[in-house]
Amino acid sequence: MGNNLASRLPSTQHSYVDFLAKSKSPQSSFYFRPVTASEVETEILSIPNKKACGLYSCSTLLLKYVSDTVSLPLATLLNASVSQGVYPAKLKLSKIVPVFKSGDEHDANNYRPISLLSNFNRIFDKLMYSKMISFIEEKGLLYQAQYGFRKAHSTQPAIFDIINTIQTNMDKRLFSCGIFIDLKKAFDTVNHANIIKQIRTLRFPWNN
Repeated sequence: MGNNLASRLPSTQHSYVDFLAKSKSPQSSFYFRPVTASEVETEILSIPNKKACGLYSCSTLLLKYVSDTVSLPLATLLNASVSQGVYPAKLKLSKIVPVFKSGDEHDANNYRPISLLSNFNRIFDKLMYSKMISFIEEKGLLYQAQYGFRKAHSTQPAIFDIINTIQTNMDKRLFSCGIFIDLKKAFDTVNHANIIKQIRTLRFPWNN
């Protein structure tokens, strides 16, 4: 489905690199501080009890019950994964559950696929995210008006920002114009080769 949509996108002479702010490129490398057993245990205990688990996992309640026992092995595994640049293959597997959105129930395009990953994968993701987002925020790599997927940011501040801009222009007797774009299956049509290429340009301790 994603490939079919991507094939119908108009071609362009521009590269995604043309739209990246080169002045924002950090001069220092991202350093991954080794994860500790206490960090892993804290992350385990923060998982909602009703969180569905995917393949190669166990129930959340059981994982919490043995959190003090498995936290050290999981921390060792995560640190080895980062230092060697290899992620456990089985944790990449997910259970796909189709969730109906609207329209014709017999049309596959009207379903959103939900990936259920292992609880262990969630722990690794959260710990990696917390370390990388701290680096990104510290270096100011995100555009200040990006409200999605950021802590303490939501659609409300975005709306307030738009309203303030319109009111300011009205006071100055200026016109305001807004362009709102809703991309169909946007995630499915992302060029993963470009994402991987951009990630490889980052300097990590194990790539030196």
